[in-house]
Amino acid sequence: MKTGLGSRLFATLGARLGSRGLLALGLVVALLPVPVGFGPWSPFALDRVHSRLAAGDVRGAAEVCERVTRFGSTPGIRRRARYELALLQATNLGRPQEALDTLHSLLGHLPPGHPLESDALKLLAETLPRATDRQDLAAQSWEMAARRVADPDRRDPLLLAAANAWEDAGEASRARLVRGRVATGGGTAEARAWLAIGRTWLGDGQPARAYEAYRQGLDRSASDADARMARLGMALALDELGSADEAAAELEVAQQEEGLDAALEVTRKRVMRRAGIGEGP
Repeated sequence: MKTGLGSRLFATLGARLGSRGLLALGLVVALLPVPVGFGPWSPFALDRVHSRLAAGDVRGAAEVCERVTRFGSTPGIRRRARYELALLQATNLGRPQEALDTLHSLLGHLPPGHPLESDALKLLAETLPRATDRQDLAAQSWEMAARRVADPDRRDPLLLAAANAWEDAGEASRARLVRGRVATGGGTAEARAWLAIGRTWLGDGQPARAYEAYRQGLDRSASDADARMARLGMALALDELGSADEAAAELEVAQQEEGLDAALEVTRKRVMRRAGIGEGP
């Protein structure tokens, strides 16, 4: 007599697990409140988070994340859920302090070198100023995130963000030091680093150093926008050094390369007036 699929499966499980193992499995299945495919222990549980978000149900998505952090079927799924929860808390839900708590918990459970570590540190750096107004802690987090990235084209934007945070924290020298690492690191962000260094030297009343930094930025510029900003900075520095004619010449080149924007027009009129060329406001 033929037996059904359920009977054959039961017999196979009984042979493999024994009576006690089969009884334990039955108890587990009996205690599940919902089908496995829909519960937080499902390997597809995070898909429910994305579907809730697509439907505009942010709170529902966060609730799913919270359950998966406790009952997810693998450590990897639980870690990813914790990161997704922190992201929701920091952005959609507007609860930065809760996001910090979630991120600290996540970072405390990540093994060294885990792929999520850099993303978690980046989110921590973005969230800290909103939760604590501690730009110095944000800068440290940006730097820690950068240390976990080998590719300079992915690492350097993190370092530039760290430099901006150090500057906002009143640590201009540390900001300049971090930008210097990017400026000499061989990545595609070298020009932007030199432009930022030039801006800080100009703000500190050191136009000669600013001019050199902007010139380095011009030499490494890969876009018309970077080249225009470099020439604008060089013109400002030359103007501060009393070389209005040379400043005017840089501005004329910048005008030919990219056309005028508001900042360039204001600077051009100021420099032209000092050089005695044309009319100024």
